[in-house]
Amino acid sequence: RIDRCLKPTAPTPTTATTTAPVSGFAKSPVTDGSATAFTEAVLKSALQQAWSSGGETDVILCGPTLYNTISGFTGIATRFRDVGSKQQAQIIGAADVYVSAFGSHSIMLSRYARSTTVFCLDMKTWRLDYLRQFQVQDIAKVGDADRKMLLAEWTLCCKAPLANAKVTAVS
Repeated sequence: RIDRCLKPTAPTPTTATTTAPVSGFAKSPVTDGSATAFTEAVLKSALQQAWSSGGETDVILCGPTLYNTISGFTGIATRFRDVGSKQQAQIIGAADVYVSAFGSHSIMLSRYARSTTVFCLDMKTWRLDYLRQFQVQDIAKVGDADRKMLLAEWTLCCKAPLANAKVTAVS
């Protein structure tokens, strides 16, 4: 079942690849593709690539440095927000939505994303596959307390890898 999820795909110029043998386990570390200067044109190109392959990207996932770069894109955006007469105004210093010709994309900050990587994800193409369903097992009793543990094994599976895009960038 996992072999179906980890089939190698043809790399694109901005895609990192990992060797995925039949066993389903990668045997080499992930290597970045060719790093490029991260601009709005590069982001639009990645979104177009995913859209052309059938994707409807709705999430842009990146680390803090590239998040700040995206927040600085001018495009045709305005930074105005309606404020009621008795409400306090907000200072807006970051973008949380990027609208392109290919849809509206939530920009999500991740402390786990590499500082040189931007992912353009179509969340409908991802699913959680269970290798072992959740089980509740008893563990050592301490006094009057009944102790239990949850046991499960799962993996993240991409149903349509080409519907997503990755940019390796220098900010």
